[in-house]
Amino acid sequence: VSRKGRITFSPENEYWALGLCEGQEYLAFISLGSKLVLRVKPRAVGIFIDYEEGKVLFYDADEKSHLFTFTDTFVGKLRPYFSLGLKTGDQNAGTLKIRPVSDWE
Repeated sequence: VSRKGRITFSPENEYWALGLCEGQEYLAFISLGSKLVLRVKPRAVGIFIDYEEGKVLFYDADEKSHLFTFTDTFVGKLRPYFSLGLKTGDQNAGTLKIRPVSDWE
């Protein structure tokens, strides 16, 4: 992910991304954006990639529940991205753990 300039998250720009917006709601960054309705705020996220099937799946690692699946045709390396949003004033948007698959088994 480039750290300079404005980033437009969308599969069209090769970003398969979920994010927290304004500390309140989670979005899947697709062409028009898609609000995710979640039972609980994730504290740990799992990301699974099925390259051959063209899927990037995001899961709540604590609840072991599905958050969102992107479906596409991939070429080259993939770099899934989960954003907690920008720092606001003196407050960080939050904390998040990304767990390896072995922690789920």
